[in-house]
Amino acid sequence: MPSAKTCSLCGFANAPNVRFCGGCGEPLVEVTMEEERKDVAILFADICNFTELVARHDPEETKDKIEECLRVMADGVVALNGVVEKFIGDSVMAVFGVPVTHENDAELAVRAGLRIVESARNYGINEGLELEVRVGIHFGEVIVSRHSQAPGRAHHVFGNAVNIASRLEATGLVGAVVVSDEVFRKTKEFFTFQELSRIRAKGLRSELMRHKVVGEKLVRGKTRGVPGLSSPLIGRKEELDILRNIFRDVAEGKGLRVVTIVGEAGIGKTRLVEELLLVLQQSDSRPRVLHGRCLGYAGAPPYFPVTEIIKKATGIKEDMPQKEMAEQLASSVETILGRRMIGDVDAVGTLWKILSLSQDGDSPDDQDTRQIHNQVLLVVEKLLGALAKEENIVVLVEDVQWSDNSSLTLMGHLVRSLADSRCLLVINSRQPGDHGATRTLLEELQKSERHTRINLKDLSPDDTRRLMSELLTVEKLDETKRRAIIKLAAGNPFFVEEIIKNLIEKGDLEYRDGHWYTNDEEGGFEIPDTVEGVLRSRIDNLPDQEKKVIQRASVVGEVFWRRIVTELMTYAVGDYLADLEKRDLIHRRLESIFEDDLEYIFKHVLLHETVYKSLLHRERRELHLKTAKWIESNYSDRIQAYQSLVANHFENGGAPEKAAGYYFEAGKHAASLYANEDAKRFYAKTVENTQDGGLTRQAYLEWGDVCLETGKPHESIDLFTAALGYCSDAVERAEIMERMGSAHERLSEYPRSLEYYDDALALLKDEPPSLLHAKTLYGIAWVHNLRGDFQEALDSIVRAEDVIALVREDDFASDKVRARISNIHGSILNELKRLDEGREYQSRTLELYEKHGYLLGMQSVLNNIATVEMEMGRHGAALELLLRSYDIAERCGDRLGLAINCNNLASIYTTFGRFDRAEELYTLYLEMNAIINNRLGDGYANYGLATLSRLRGEYEKAENHFRRAIEIYGEVGARRMILVVKLSLAVFYAEIGREEESDALFAEVGEFMDEREVTVYRLSALGLTARRREFSEDERGRLQAFLPAAEAGYEKETDRTSRVEEAVHLATLFERTGEAEKAARFWGSARATFDEIVQNIGDEESKKTFRETMGKRGYVV
Repeated sequence: MPSAKTCSLCGFANAPNVRFCGGCGEPLVEVTMEEERKDVAILFADICNFTELVARHDPEETKDKIEECLRVMADGVVALNGVVEKFIGDSVMAVFGVPVTHENDAELAVRAGLRIVESARNYGINEGLELEVRVGIHFGEVIVSRHSQAPGRAHHVFGNAVNIASRLEATGLVGAVVVSDEVFRKTKEFFTFQELSRIRAKGLRSELMRHKVVGEKLVRGKTRGVPGLSSPLIGRKEELDILRNIFRDVAEGKGLRVVTIVGEAGIGKTRLVEELLLVLQQSDSRPRVLHGRCLGYAGAPPYFPVTEIIKKATGIKEDMPQKEMAEQLASSVETILGRRMIGDVDAVGTLWKILSLSQDGDSPDDQDTRQIHNQVLLVVEKLLGALAKEENIVVLVEDVQWSDNSSLTLMGHLVRSLADSRCLLVINSRQPGDHGATRTLLEELQKSERHTRINLKDLSPDDTRRLMSELLTVEKLDETKRRAIIKLAAGNPFFVEEIIKNLIEKGDLEYRDGHWYTNDEEGGFEIPDTVEGVLRSRIDNLPDQEKKVIQRASVVGEVFWRRIVTELMTYAVGDYLADLEKRDLIHRRLESIFEDDLEYIFKHVLLHETVYKSLLHRERRELHLKTAKWIESNYSDRIQAYQSLVANHFENGGAPEKAAGYYFEAGKHAASLYANEDAKRFYAKTVENTQDGGLTRQAYLEWGDVCLETGKPHESIDLFTAALGYCSDAVERAEIMERMGSAHERLSEYPRSLEYYDDALALLKDEPPSLLHAKTLYGIAWVHNLRGDFQEALDSIVRAEDVIALVREDDFASDKVRARISNIHGSILNELKRLDEGREYQSRTLELYEKHGYLLGMQSVLNNIATVEMEMGRHGAALELLLRSYDIAERCGDRLGLAINCNNLASIYTTFGRFDRAEELYTLYLEMNAIINNRLGDGYANYGLATLSRLRGEYEKAENHFRRAIEIYGEVGARRMILVVKLSLAVFYAEIGREEESDALFAEVGEFMDEREVTVYRLSALGLTARRREFSEDERGRLQAFLPAAEAGYEKETDRTSRVEEAVHLATLFERTGEAEKAARFWGSARATFDEIVQNIGDEESKKTFRETMGKRGYVV
């Protein structure tokens, strides 16, 4: 009688003639058994308080939750290449190294254990259960039985090592991972441990040593390489001591420090920092490290190193679903900052933008790009600042010679804004060469007292010799060959290592009995003539499969991931990557941006370049194309984050039109983040790759717009001209003509500007009213306004209003045009001195911006309206508007807006005579300017402080501030402001009796400025001189000739405070010339205007101080 068939999966005894198991339903197959001995890592994890949980909660519900928790724990095993051996009640047994052995199975098991503890705890919190887990791990030999034909789990492990792992779990600590000494020895370079008391275990003669895993080490130790070959840090003791001392200052609360480490490729920049971090890891001031790397290829996205830093700070992984990623970002930001909002700035939403991830209802047109840029600076500053309050942080940015300009701007901003934080910013860079933005940043940092630059130089021949000796001692290596190696390496530590490893891999050096020997008795092996030759030789000596794997990895980039390399190879590559890492050609990074993948980096950029060049061009194209399609397929839901990367792969893969499309979208996204240099780079790549006329035209237009936005109208004109060749109709040509008009207006080429605007109108004459038509008309109005042709300007802006009234669109883009028209209309009316009407139109602008919550526009218009109110003598209303503008600028993170408001508020308080408050605001203005690098603002602040000091009678201070303002305006090229300050200084000299210096300045400035402007300042100087002394007969004669022009100027003056001062000076001077009737008239005008101003000052304190200040200056009548 045939025997029963026992199911290999569930153990159910089936009748001999059935094909499917009656217990589990799976097919019944014949099972053959194979056995082998293997070294594996065994993990046991047990839910500690299972019995108590069942007693306290509904048993059935608790059972379901515990089973779900076990599945969560099992996921942690599978994610790290482990196999779940079995579930035993409320515990899990897992094995690492079956069916495939990994070089780091012990490490993977420890990582899985830590993940199990955390995931079980988090699951319990979410489900309302107090779940804790014990984990025990051992590494040792077992017998693996393999069911060669059974479906499902096909391996079982047996041996005393299993009992030891179980014992470690049973005697372990709640909520902790406890490992054996074997696991400790294999993973001590990766994790920090605490030694526990020893225990007895079945099958062991001696006591079992136990270690509790405390956490992951800051820097991964060196665990691989050729036996007997290690690479010590040679010749860098002084630099390492400098770095340690700088960090000590940071840890002691002395504020931010920034270090730039500059040197050529292979010189040891990264190694020096690694050595520093290893040292700091052992200190009491152990920092948190945030690492970002710049990418050296055309497809590198904007803010790339910054996004890496943000992801590390917030725990984001690339392969998280969008929803999980959003939740992780929001949770981390709220934990770090204690809130989601910074004023009206959504910190989470702002970071979401630069992570290049879409949000529902959010588009680049919803906000001004400068506003987004300002908010990025604010939020990153606040995030890192908050982290630095809780712990010491090291922000490391590598390969800055390749950085995008947006990231460089942010680095400079952080140096200024985090001055008081416990942060060490380390910047690694090669010599910047032609990368002007990097060179500018390094030069700017040199000026900061918080900065230290370390220039790494070649090792000396003696240090190179020491490095060779430390790396390995070779028996019978003759001095000639030793000197040849030293000469070829040229003092570069990386090159020394590669030359020696090349000799080892070729078999010229052999390790025997603890020593290295040459295989040639005479030491006559050959050394390649170049370092590139050395690297190429190492690649050529690889086994075929390893060579193919590293070549395909090189196509992905200097940083690459196992999954995508597997896709390019079409079979598992884990073992080959492990071998390449053992050969020290690649390194696995401690963290991967993909949670379920391993991330690797080539040991050196030169090695990456050498491997990549070893591929045939045809093969490169095929692999790039496969890479691009893989990213498209796997990340379609967040492709915006990878547009430039995908474009780069399509370009190198011989698919230029696909590349162009992605480059164009990448350009638009970069422009929306105010990453203007990146946007220009991507638009240029679009044009380079496409044959599509429509896309070419649009790329040229967008590129030209960015140039116009960044103050490069000449470049924009060239680009708009190029776009003309790709127009298909009159509207498209008109669109370009309108842009050309705007560009020539920026160059003050007003006739050319009007010609282009007229061409645009001619092209649009048969078209229905549109935004383009309205923009062209307001452009014409603005040019006429700048030329002083105010009536023509008024006629054009009225025509623009007629057109925009016929445009039906009611979106933000349309309302921005309406707002611009109203604002220009108001400005023209102000120039015509129809101030009340002008204010009405500017109020309409404000309403349109308020409608869309456009804060940047609102605060700017409020400032403009306040300026008009001040001119009209309504200082109380102006103060309210400025305070409101200040509040909005603060809420939306507009530091420049805040700075401008500080200046305007200080000016009002100076006018009121509230000097202490004015000085506080000027001081705050200077602090803001330092943070945002607003050098022009420093000029305005010193000019304001000069006026303030003069009114206080602090004449030496006043003169110093005047001189400082002139110096700063000279630095930034503000020529007109130099002349204005010199006129004010001339008046000041006249007031204190330094008349010769005053006259000299008037003579100097008179050659460059409009006579009307000089007349106003000359009137003040003469009026102040008249208070000090009598005029001679000749002077009175010249005075009589001067006064008619001064009187005419007064009649055109609209600023109420200036009218008081000018009227008093005219009255005083007419008294000196004996014209009493005119003097009386001007005294009366001064009195009436003064009373009008006082009436419009809001609070009594300001009224009082205003009267007192004007009285001391002789302006109260």
